[in-house]
Amino acid sequence: MESKCQIVSILSDSLVIQLKGANRHELETLVKDTDYRLKLVKWTEKRSLDANSYSWVLMSKIADAVGSSKEEIYENMLRSYGTIDDELPPIVVHSSADISKFQDHYLWFDSREINGKKFDCYLRIKGSSEMTSSEFSHFLDGIIFEAKNLGIEVMTPDQIAELKARWNDEINLTK
Repeated sequence: MESKCQIVSILSDSLVIQLKGANRHELETLVKDTDYRLKLVKWTEKRSLDANSYSWVLMSKIADAVGSSKEEIYENMLRSYGTIDDELPPIVVHSSADISKFQDHYLWFDSREINGKKFDCYLRIKGSSEMTSSEFSHFLDGIIFEAKNLGIEVMTPDQIAELKARWNDEINLTK
């Protein structure tokens, strides 16, 4: 269960929170006097599906313009305009490893020699579905920049601003 909440009060060994928009059915399944894992993190809004759809339209057009696949363009855009996942440590793999076969998205940042063997170091990049609104806004701006440089027609600044403003409208509907 994930829900937006606000801290109401903090006592010596208790925390009182108010859930916002929580699913009542999920709350009713909780059992009193049962241990639960709780991780409080600052709330950030997720980006809209319209913005995600638009990003894929542009990445498809970029792929067509440069003779590549939209998946390759997506990986390039993540490396150029994505967000490093600071919750995970860097990974170190043997230089012969094909990082493209790994499940997640990675950004190379260093090569090292350990005991006479060569290794590459990578940072994990968040996928677009993991990004917050502000992270995705930066990602989308980068895609738009690249599309414009290739002469691909993009939405007007007002249309883009409207698309981004929908994020706030969606957020307000859930409050």
